[in-house]
Amino acid sequence: MRRSIEMQYAKAAHFAEVFPIIDELLMFEADNIAEYNINAITGLCSLLGLDVGKLRRGSSLQVDGNATSLLIQMCQAVDANAYLCGGGASGYQEDDAFREAGIELLYQNFEHPVYAQGKVAPFQSGLSTIDALMHCGIADVREMLGAECRQ
Repeated sequence: MRRSIEMQYAKAAHFAEVFPIIDELLMFEADNIAEYNINAITGLCSLLGLDVGKLRRGSSLQVDGNATSLLIQMCQAVDANAYLCGGGASGYQEDDAFREAGIELLYQNFEHPVYAQGKVAPFQSGLSTIDALMHCGIADVREMLGAECRQ
């Protein structure tokens, strides 16, 4: 994967700034995939100025259940008053149960920011954070996220 990223983005405007950081995350040695993923997620969050102190492992919450009840219990375990869900969640979660538990349900409705992707046209949405970082740089991606993501 390292070589694929390097080959794909070698000519990107911010390759020299971003690749060493991504490379360090990619080369992280872990005993299992969960540890590897946690390192990658917290590393990217830190890079983007997001508060990693707010991240919680589901396994540390001492909750059980499934589907909607599990999500509600997880929200309650961290004293959340709102739950952000993807647009497709309405087909399987019980929205009324969130309201009954006093948890506001917010649908994401994500609108992908458009940015220059080198010579690629038209814009390819839905790519990884790495794509935005390579083409825009750390400071511009932080700006794209907006202050509300860092509160």
